[in-house]
Amino acid sequence: SQLAAAEVRGFQSAGVAATAKHFPGLGNTPVDTHLALAVIDGPLDYLWEHDLIPFRAAVAEGVDAVMMTHVKFAALDADHPATLSPAVIQGLLRDEIGYQGLVCTDCMEMKAVVDHYGSGEAAVLAALAGEDILLVSHTPQVQEASYNALLDAVRSGRLPMATVDAAVARIQAVKARVQITEPPAPAAIRAPEHLAVMRQAAEAGVTLVRDDAGLLPLNSADGVGVVLVEFSSYLDSEVMEGSSTTGFASRLRARLPHTQTVALPPDEFSPEQAAEALRMAESADVFIVATRNAHLLPAQQELARDLLAASKTILLCLRNPYDAGVLRNANAVLCTCGDSSPSLDAAVGALLGDFTPSGTLPAPLPDEK
Repeated sequence: SQLAAAEVRGFQSAGVAATAKHFPGLGNTPVDTHLALAVIDGPLDYLWEHDLIPFRAAVAEGVDAVMMTHVKFAALDADHPATLSPAVIQGLLRDEIGYQGLVCTDCMEMKAVVDHYGSGEAAVLAALAGEDILLVSHTPQVQEASYNALLDAVRSGRLPMATVDAAVARIQAVKARVQITEPPAPAAIRAPEHLAVMRQAAEAGVTLVRDDAGLLPLNSADGVGVVLVEFSSYLDSEVMEGSSTTGFASRLRARLPHTQTVALPPDEFSPEQAAEALRMAESADVFIVATRNAHLLPAQQELARDLLAASKTILLCLRNPYDAGVLRNANAVLCTCGDSSPSLDAAVGALLGDFTPSGTLPAPLPDEK
């Protein structure tokens, strides 16, 4: 909640409209809503005591926009994901929390929505639920279908003009506060000074939890046999299907060309894939296991624990740091708290000693103070 409030202040003090996402929470499910609909059955008390706290902080700070999640919260609305739920948008966010600003959807092409509702009907349901902006991020045909469905809903009276007018008023209010007069020059995109700030922030966020065996930094001149087994990101799926390496493995091999790498799906790998990873672990001089949300994925957690039983092991937590709390048998543990490109670069830099990790974890690990 402190981080959320600070980010809202930082963005909006510089004229950027901040967005808090994904309301009312996405951290309690391992399901990627790009691929499927997630359902959370927990009680509302848990939601109020955990997931909603940073959103309430962002709202109190005056955040310009809130993005809804495609997750279904059964205790709030058993029939619709939050994106399409009046009970979540109007009932919880506006009436109970008191937020009256701009509300937007996540991408309406994600399978959590289109597989269950279709693009046109989903667009209408989102508008009826109280969404002010609908994001259709990729496909012109889907954008057109959504747009035409909204027009038809207004013309038929299903979508009241009062709802449209209220949404437009909220959009205009944000535009008036931000006051964009002209787009930035193309040279501002990926400007060197901006990339430098991202690199510094990513490196500052890397935390060395422990290094009991003095494995870090790796020395590329020693000819050490480094093996990496990485539980990949869902975004790496197409790369893996093409028998190529993931983004992180490519970065590591650019610095350590002889590194052997194995990429596994996050949670659905075959016994043959697991056996190959274990065989690689036995042959390594230094063995790196890169996890993503293992604490939420039992299959990944079990295999990672087996892999880390090898000698000279480094656990690299590329998403949530909580993996370090459930995988305690590594000799060294690094956490990046994110796997965007700058964080992947920082992970390689930390492994090879480009900088000394100085970060602190944003939350305590399980069973630790």
